[in-house]
Amino acid sequence: MLTKGKTSAISLIVLLMTLAASVLTACGDASPTSTGASTQSTTTTAATTTGAATTASGTATTAAAATGSATGATTAASTGGNSSDGVFPGGLTGANLNANLNGSGSTLVNPALKVWQTEFGKVAPNVKVNYPGGGSGQGRTDFLTDKTDFGASDVQITADEATKTNKQLTDFIQIPVTLAGVVFTYNVPGVSELNFSPEVVGAIYTGKITKWNDPKIKTDNPNVNLPDLNISFAVRADSSGTSQVFTTYLAAINADLKTLFGASGATQPKWEGAGINVTTAQGNDGVAGLVKQTPGTLGYNEVAYAIQNNLNFANLKNKAGKFVKPTLENLSAAAEGAKPDDNLKINLIDQPGDNSYPITTTSYIILSKNYTEKGKGEAVVAFVWYALHKGGTDAKSVNYAPLPASLVSLAEAKLKLVTAEGAPILK
Repeated sequence: MLTKGKTSAISLIVLLMTLAASVLTACGDASPTSTGASTQSTTTTAATTTGAATTASGTATTAAAATGSATGATTAASTGGNSSDGVFPGGLTGANLNANLNGSGSTLVNPALKVWQTEFGKVAPNVKVNYPGGGSGQGRTDFLTDKTDFGASDVQITADEATKTNKQLTDFIQIPVTLAGVVFTYNVPGVSELNFSPEVVGAIYTGKITKWNDPKIKTDNPNVNLPDLNISFAVRADSSGTSQVFTTYLAAINADLKTLFGASGATQPKWEGAGINVTTAQGNDGVAGLVKQTPGTLGYNEVAYAIQNNLNFANLKNKAGKFVKPTLENLSAAAEGAKPDDNLKINLIDQPGDNSYPITTTSYIILSKNYTEKGKGEAVVAFVWYALHKGGTDAKSVNYAPLPASLVSLAEAKLKLVTAEGAPILK
């Protein structure tokens, strides 16, 4: 049995030993075995909790760098670059993408593309996407003449266009990436809400209605004080996908305009054949500018440009007889029954349904079937994949609606056909 004195002595010895160990540890004299265990524990924690680790002040990154697998996990978590989060497909990570991409084309999709440039840059910081717009016609021409890495167009490249540049449709892939609405923008003093029926639109664009206070316009707008003001027209000067979408709608609702423009519309319509005098401008911005500065003017724009320029735009009567606005829900309603062909070409004009907006459309990203530079090929595919997935949500902020899931699945299958240096980019 220990006496009280012996017990006190032993306790004092234990205390002194504990203090000595603490001093040695503070001075860095821990044993090799202890150090190894501590490092392994830190590395494991960093590798398994990368989402939280990347927000720390560099400590976890250093620990993760101790092993290749931990570094990869940390990078993927910090950039969102793995297949599980839907930003990029399997095999591609944001940090590993590195390219300078050049594109051109559609101004209709430009507001969405600006959002994508910013948001994609956050998850793929080493990829720069240059996109000056220029119009759908320029986008197709630039791509076909190898001036760009990708094109954007509101209408697909035709076999005839491809043949003229010694190419075939099988040399590239054209993928729809978003839903947009084209609206009738107008500048009528004192009028902020206006309804247009197909009959009235057809009469206006064939020169049969020339005044804003015409009785037929009043019929659709009984409570609106319409002025005795001539209708003037603002249209596109350039080869425009927006013009083709717009004239496809006009052709769908009016037999005379169908004869003039054809069922598929025209990228550079001959408006004089419709019996109206027009003023032209370059791009969606140009048309919006004409409408904004000239009272009595009627134009057509992608809805994002109307909102950005504080322009009024008309509600349209759809096939169900409802006057509807180009809301995200109504754009999506028009695409619910979308039936693309084998090249994913779709027609969303004047679709049935109570909520369908009549001038709903899409824009296509045009990619090469094979990229000679692996870095460019991977970056283009990753960019389009982002646009189809997270980009669909991001673009809602500028009034573009995501594609329906069925169409996204078809687009994914097309992307898997793209190769770089002869090998599939997506595994």
